[in-house]
Amino acid sequence: MRPDEITPVIARHVLYQYDCHGGYRPGSFTAHLITTIGAADPANRYRLSLGFPGYVAAVNEIETPGGGVETLQAIAAKLTEAPDGDS
Repeated sequence: MRPDEITPVIARHVLYQYDCHGGYRPGSFTAHLITTIGAADPANRYRLSLGFPGYVAAVNEIETPGGGVETLQAIAAKLTEAPDGDS
């Protein structure tokens, strides 16, 4: 589970589920998936990462004390940037 697997859309979905600024409401399946990942023990979280690596990485990141939210907010902000990096 690498943070580079977290897309701006995934970051926004996880931010929303954790009631953080910069989030965007996901669909019902994705909302349940994020909740399930958050509740999973390490063995089951690993299993979920095989199918949903970006979401597991994002939940792991947001649950990291001191900086996880800011990291996801920075990733989410890239959604509004043009492909060449210009806003």
